[in-house]
Amino acid sequence: MTLDSIRRRVLVQGAAMGAALALPAVARADTFPSRPIRVLLGFPPGGSVDSVFRVIARSAEAFLQQPVVVENRPGAGGTLSIVQMKNAAPDGYTLGIV
Repeated sequence: MTLDSIRRRVLVQGAAMGAALALPAVARADTFPSRPIRVLLGFPPGGSVDSVFRVIARSAEAFLQQPVVVENRPGAGGTLSIVQMKNAAPDGYTLGIV
């Protein structure tokens, strides 16, 4: 055996081992969405934007088969909801309407 064939064999074995270790993680991956979706709305409750978006949220719940929670965060010209959205985990479960 030459040094090149040994290196090739080690490389192939390492790649196969990496794929075998990654496979269970891929098989366990959740389908999106697997928990409620939170929507931050920078407008007061009962307004026109709030009313329209709550109708949209109900339709989204039926389509996604997960609750869509609308949270009104009015104040500071809508900045409060934007800051809270910016500080949320980047997992796709927090949305914002500006």
